[in-house]
Amino acid sequence: MRRTPFIFAVVAALAVVLAAACLPISKYDAVQSGMSQRANSTPIGDASWTAGMGWRYVAYIEGDISLWLSIEPMVKGEDRVYVPNEASWLKAGPSWTRERRLEVLSRLKSVKWNRKLTWQECECALSLDPYKVIPGSLESTSGGRALEDQRLFEPGSKTTHEQAHKMWQDGARMFAEQARGRVTIFATGVIPDSVFGVVELPALKKNPNVTLVFK
Repeated sequence: MRRTPFIFAVVAALAVVLAAACLPISKYDAVQSGMSQRANSTPIGDASWTAGMGWRYVAYIEGDISLWLSIEPMVKGEDRVYVPNEASWLKAGPSWTRERRLEVLSRLKSVKWNRKLTWQECECALSLDPYKVIPGSLESTSGGRALEDQRLFEPGSKTTHEQAHKMWQDGARMFAEQARGRVTIFATGVIPDSVFGVVELPALKKNPNVTLVFK
C-alpha cells in the first residue's frame, strides 16, 4: 500500500503566506532556545553515522551521504514512520544502501527517540539526500523552524513526547487557522486519527480565507 504523509503548503496569488511566523516563541517556554536545546542534546550514533528527527521525518547520515523516512504524526496512537519495503528500497536505493537496509533500520530504531513510534512498511520510495522543507509548509515558517531547532523528539530533549506533540499540534492548528490564499494539499487520502485529519484539515475547511486544492 502506498502511503504519503500529509503536507500542505500555503500559496497566495503573489507570495507564500507564512502564517505561523506569528507564533510567539515565548509560547513554547519548556525550552529556552532552539540552539541551546540542540547544543545540549544527547549525541546520536557514533563516529561512522548519526541521525536526526523532525516533525515529519527521521534522517540517517553517514558522512556526506544521507537518506530519510517520512513520519505521519498522529493524534491517537503512535506516530508512523513509513519504511519502504524491501522491493522499494532495493529499487530506489543507491549502491551503499541496497545491501544495508536492515542495518540502517536497526540503527535508526536503536536510537532512544523522545517519541512513540511504529515502523510501518509501505510501497513507497526511499528519499535520498538531506531532508528539504517544502516552501509554504509549517516547517518553512519562523515558528516551525524554531520548533525544529529545538530537536524536541531527539534524545536529551527537555520535553516529554506529549509536550512536544502538543507544541507541534498547536502550531499546526494556528497555521491552518491563519492561512490565506490557495492551500495545496499533497495527500492520497485522509488517515484516521492523523494530525492532518483531526487538527489541520478541519481548521482549513473552517477558514474562509483559503481555497483548498488536493494533489
